[in-house]
Amino acid sequence: MKLRFVTLERSPLLKFSGGLLLALGIAACGRETTVKDDAIVQESTPAIISSGTYQIVSRSSGKALSVDGTSILDGAGVVQTSYSGNSSQQWRVTPEAGGVYKIQNVKSAKFLDLDVSVAGGLNDGAKVQQWSEGVSQLNQRWEFSDAGAEWLKISSKLSAKALDVAAVSNAENGKVHQWTYYGNANQQWKLIPVASPPPPVTPPPAPPVTADFYVAPNGDDANAGSITKPFRTIQHAVGKVKAGQTVLVRGGVYYERRINFNAAGTLAAPITFKAAPGERVVIDHGLRVPSWQLEAGSVYSGAPEYVANAPKDKTLAVVIAGRPLEQVTGALREGTWSLEPGTGLVRVWAFGGVNPAAQEVVIVNSSDDFNFRTGIYMDNNGSGGAIGHVVFDGFIHRGAETAVWATNFGRKEVKNEGLTLKNCVIAFNWQYALRLNGWKGALMDNCDVYGNGLVHYPVTKEVVWPHAIIGWDGDDVTITDSKVHDNYGEGVGPYSNCSGWKIIGNEVYDNYSVNIYVDTSDGNTLVDRNLVYNTGKNGRGYKISPDNIRIANEDADLAKNDPNPSVDNVTITNNIVLGVGPGITAFRYAGGSSFLRDSLIANNTVLAVAGYGGGDTDAIYVNPGENVTVANNIVYGGRITIGDGIGAGVNLKNNWVADASKLNASAQNVTVTDTRFGDPQFALGTGFTSEAYRLKSGSPARDAGVSLTAVLTDFAGLTRPQGNAFDIGAFEER
Repeated sequence: MKLRFVTLERSPLLKFSGGLLLALGIAACGRETTVKDDAIVQESTPAIISSGTYQIVSRSSGKALSVDGTSILDGAGVVQTSYSGNSSQQWRVTPEAGGVYKIQNVKSAKFLDLDVSVAGGLNDGAKVQQWSEGVSQLNQRWEFSDAGAEWLKISSKLSAKALDVAAVSNAENGKVHQWTYYGNANQQWKLIPVASPPPPVTPPPAPPVTADFYVAPNGDDANAGSITKPFRTIQHAVGKVKAGQTVLVRGGVYYERRINFNAAGTLAAPITFKAAPGERVVIDHGLRVPSWQLEAGSVYSGAPEYVANAPKDKTLAVVIAGRPLEQVTGALREGTWSLEPGTGLVRVWAFGGVNPAAQEVVIVNSSDDFNFRTGIYMDNNGSGGAIGHVVFDGFIHRGAETAVWATNFGRKEVKNEGLTLKNCVIAFNWQYALRLNGWKGALMDNCDVYGNGLVHYPVTKEVVWPHAIIGWDGDDVTITDSKVHDNYGEGVGPYSNCSGWKIIGNEVYDNYSVNIYVDTSDGNTLVDRNLVYNTGKNGRGYKISPDNIRIANEDADLAKNDPNPSVDNVTITNNIVLGVGPGITAFRYAGGSSFLRDSLIANNTVLAVAGYGGGDTDAIYVNPGENVTVANNIVYGGRITIGDGIGAGVNLKNNWVADASKLNASAQNVTVTDTRFGDPQFALGTGFTSEAYRLKSGSPARDAGVSLTAVLTDFAGLTRPQGNAFDIGAFEER
């Protein structure tokens, strides 16, 4: 959206590896901390490691560095697991000149890699993953330093940050990322030689995928589209494919500013566009710069190839190595770019002074001819026939105004419906990753959505906040098993006359405004089993952190154009909500008339530890509400605040708060029964992983809830109840 905030002070963050919540709670866990002040941390000396195959074992947990799920795919994260001799737990270490090393997984043959898609990989908490070998990529080069007693610090050559077990976890499959080095045991590793290292492994070739048409960078649109004579462009394939057919797209970058999609599959026979297995396929709707020249210092210039309908004065954004640059006029400084009027020449001074020629570059350019509709644009353009039932599988979508825009503008008699995006990355688009207008039926599954909303970068002034995923009159939309994070606006949610949204099993975090926003009077929305959090890294002068899950009706309160002010039939269940900022809120804007009706907020675990300016905040807030049930929620850090009940009122049942001062309920038509107080006794209770918020054996929150027919499973999908009664919170323990 859409909101305006006054200036607020930022709260200080403590310097512990693993994040803000770890800093607040680690001492209580009795774990090793050995935290040193930055000014006195002693630099460890470089260590000489022989070429060979090793287990890489964590000092804090004794578990081995592994590839998550034993995957062989690019982008699979690294975790810690008990060593079993599996080749996905074994790493081939190879020294290079300059004291750096490559670390290659034996099973996948892919390399230990620092994800540079967010902030160039320079931030604490950046993902560590495996990826195919790059060419002299610093994010795949590592340094070893002596930490004493045969333990090692392993740090990225790119960021100088250390390999770190998140939240000092001992858990199986605990996440490994990078963090500033403080000498903690979870940042130290031992290399144990594998006695009989297996021979080098090349991933098996992907099984052949048969397709009706093929697209490849060396193709030609005059070809027949066969496997030996592929097309050159995706747009040309769109014009050829029919219901039930598949188009296989080979690896490469396809610069196609707008792909007009007006073909139609059916529910039983969809049209499928699929990236070739194991190949990286990028659909870039921006511009390509064929070469860069060093002008002076760290300033490079390049002339984009201005394809048809790409005006030279309409370049909007530049992203290099996963980090957006700020547009300026006049002299450049680090992290900025400028546009030369008339010629369209782009000048950049990238972070770290890197040469753009050796990095991934995204250049977003608008066009009056396309009316800001660059990207995949799905509309029948007045042709009269319905379109839809299309699948996009395995693509990277970037550089557009909106990456995928599915519409049914002004044609109520025509039903455009059916869209699936799966296994996709959608990043660095001007406004939206996915936009639905008058569209029915969409699924996003196992996608990674980040860095969108560049219209609001840098976040130094108030503008309209774009959702990364949004709908206007968009119904029956499911977002599942995806990540939505670090977008320069709001994360995901229906807006204005949307119904039937299901937001299930996602990780939604660190978006610059609301993470999940239900902003529609039609409601009928399910938000279930999501991990939602703000780490505080996006704190900025006037707005330290946004709501995690918000319910509202801006059309009624702000635009004054919705005759129905209520938000109906919203179910918020089994979510884990963490970090700074309000937790789950349902409210009306000042002077508005909206309210929440016929809704359920139940079995959530909410630790909203700090509000705007660092003070206490609302973990659950409803004001006003009609026939709303708030039950079986754990709030530990923050408070429950319930305003007036209207009509059938608000019912609070079997909720858990730290103490009586954390429950504030209006006396007007609000019923409160069986509130529980004290420590719920989490397994760990710190960090940004779901497993840390399981209930210990003997927790008083077990079997302390009220039975709810609308909540049949828990965060992990386990049937409720397992004991004599429902557990309180997101997990049901056996």
